[in-house]
Amino acid sequence: MAGIDVDSLAAELAAGLAEYSDSVTEVIKKAVDDVSKSTALELKNTSPKRTGAYAKDWAAKQAYEDRRSKRKPVYNKKH
Repeated sequence: MAGIDVDSLAAELAAGLAEYSDSVTEVIKKAVDDVSKSTALELKNTSPKRTGAYAKDWAAKQAYEDRRSKRKPVYNKKH
């Protein structure tokens, strides 16, 4: 009966988990982009439009991104 080296098994498991983590991170970052964009668009469409300046100034800006996380707040540029 052939055995599997524990160090090899641990290395393979770590590589598999790292690959899975990277793919999940990419999906989450894409979701952050989609949600911030749709939120800014919804705010533009539902904001008071007396002059229209307030409504059109909603935007999403990337504030931070590293290997595992991304922050993209939605804000009003001038108001």
